[in-house]
Amino acid sequence: MKFTNFELLWNSTNSKHDFNYKSCIHSGNASDIIYSLPIVRMLEIEHFIINVHSGLTFDKSGRTNMSLEVAHFLCPLLLKQPYIKKVSIVKSDLPSEFLGNDI
Repeated sequence: MKFTNFELLWNSTNSKHDFNYKSCIHSGNASDIIYSLPIVRMLEIEHFIINVHSGLTFDKSGRTNMSLEVAHFLCPLLLKQPYIKKVSIVKSDLPSEFLGNDI
């Protein structure tokens, strides 16, 4: 598995290194994140990480799927979920679906 560098842009807690939370990372657009919440709850995810990637693009306009502004807009909604204890926004050179084997 290859890893990419993540730049932490925003964190809902004061600590940069909370490793006690079960986490997920999402690179999709706002509706994808909202639609993922039932699965996030089922998996008992406590730390939701939004990846604002700067590399590959998927829409015809050439924009990334998630802007920093929209990511910030989603944070209060995510933190209102009783099962989510922490939200972070990170930036990487790849969307999370390409972070697997042999990128």
